[in-house]
Amino acid sequence: MERTIDEYEELPFRVMDRLYKLDGSLVVQADVEEVCLSVIDTTGGAPVTIAHAEPVNVDDDGADEVGTIFDTLQTPDSWTRDTVGANFIHDLDADLVTLEGGKVYRLEYTFRPVSELPERIGPVVRLVRIKGLLTEPIG
Repeated sequence: MERTIDEYEELPFRVMDRLYKLDGSLVVQADVEEVCLSVIDTTGGAPVTIAHAEPVNVDDDGADEVGTIFDTLQTPDSWTRDTVGANFIHDLDADLVTLEGGKVYRLEYTFRPVSELPERIGPVVRLVRIKGLLTEPIG
């Protein structure tokens, strides 16, 4: 499902969703071989410029980056959609991708399932409107 979020230039932000398999059960780490993030600048209309594309961690390996696929639903404070939670979470660091203020980007996460899983997972798509630099404190 495609959702639109508003974020500020040079600040990290989080993309979250709940992923299901065709049988209605939740996707878990063992179901996914690889997650790839593509960032496309859509400011001029049709998506034409790939600003960034790279593989993303599938599991939480203890590194600074939050794992993207969780075996149980997570309900961090930043999850406000419902009380159920998300099993896909990715923190997008401003050092990883430079998103310019006044532009709209399409973030598309594609999932390559393990070969034993005969179904397609995802994608997770977000349109991100970048507002520019934050000049006043949040909150």
